[in-house]
Amino acid sequence: MPRKKSKGNKVQANQSDLLELASVISLQSDESETPTASSVDAEDELALQSVLDKVCSAIDSMEEKRTETRVQAVQLLIDSFRLHHLCLDGSWNYTETLVTSIENNFRKGKPLDQLLAVDLLTIFALQIDPQEIPIWFERFYPLLEPIVRDNARGLKLRASSSVCLSVLQSLSGYCDFISPLEVMKIFEFVFKSSTSKIDTVDELSDLYVAALRAWTLVYTFLSAYDAGVMGKAVLPTLLSLLKCSNVDVRIMAGESSAVIYERIRTEVDDKFKGPYYSELIHLLGELATDSSKNRSKSDLKKQRHSFRELMEAVVHCEYPEKSIDFGEEVLTLSSCVVHFHYDFLCSVLGSGLRCHLRENPHVRDLFDLGQPVMSHQNAANRKTLKEQKKLNNMLASKTRTQKMSVFRDKRREMLNEIE
Repeated sequence: MPRKKSKGNKVQANQSDLLELASVISLQSDESETPTASSVDAEDELALQSVLDKVCSAIDSMEEKRTETRVQAVQLLIDSFRLHHLCLDGSWNYTETLVTSIENNFRKGKPLDQLLAVDLLTIFALQIDPQEIPIWFERFYPLLEPIVRDNARGLKLRASSSVCLSVLQSLSGYCDFISPLEVMKIFEFVFKSSTSKIDTVDELSDLYVAALRAWTLVYTFLSAYDAGVMGKAVLPTLLSLLKCSNVDVRIMAGESSAVIYERIRTEVDDKFKGPYYSELIHLLGELATDSSKNRSKSDLKKQRHSFRELMEAVVHCEYPEKSIDFGEEVLTLSSCVVHFHYDFLCSVLGSGLRCHLRENPHVRDLFDLGQPVMSHQNAANRKTLKEQKKLNNMLASKTRTQKMSVFRDKRREMLNEIE
């Protein structure tokens, strides 16, 4: 019996040694198959160069005679600039070519060409050093301003032009060419007009929302004194828009009001209420608890959620914090202004915002995120590494099974002898 017990211990020892050996083999295999940091960087550079090559090719096709070719080229540029930060600087030779093509599409293109050109200019402005933007602003202002004011132009084009104008103004700051207060009056021309046709014309509400959003963006970059003057002056108009029949216009008017109160209380008068405070609180309270049967359930749900938060911001100067994860970092939205900036960029960049939060220094500056954090692996690399590790583990498991099968047979024979 002791002899047989010794055999069993020997089998267990051999089994333990083999398991340890197989684990070492698995780890060595993982290390041999894992891309190094330099290979990951090289792959990123190749991917970036591939995108740049497609961008340059699309720029060359922007002024083709065939409409479909032009549209496809501009759409590719919009998608590329949305989804990637291409690290463009003064050495990139295509900047002037692109801007000139956008200007030509403005002046000579069809309505669709003009609409896409506006969207492209808005997104491309976020790729370039802001020091170059004032020149563009002075160049495109004479084209954008008449479009926003012209009631005969397409509503989508006017809405996109409002957003574009606000982005160029915000990146330019206070410049000698035109005051930001004058630009804000252009947007006021839109949302101070009658709202009686909003229910009958779908795109009209989008124009009002775009004009309000554009006005609020420029407002967030005003000096403290100008913020106090402009904010107090526009509050009566915002109160009337809170009574509008369209839910998106109501919510945007509420967000603008909250931003105004936050800036004035933070930078001008910490106890500011103003002559319209009581009416504003009454309207916000009604909208936060609205249960009207003549409004859709989805609109009511969205409205109540938004206005509960806006009530907290205006009455108690508290805005619910929200955390946005992107890569290895977290962005905390802790104020009305920061939340507005995030929503604005969401509307412009869409699903590409997280990429710009990680890599675009100008977007990161807006949220005080500092310099971009260098990551050893991007999403594609992490997925590749995960798949490689899975395959390596499967191979190691198969090797262990083959080697252990011999000892399992011997152990089975030993157990039969014991029985």
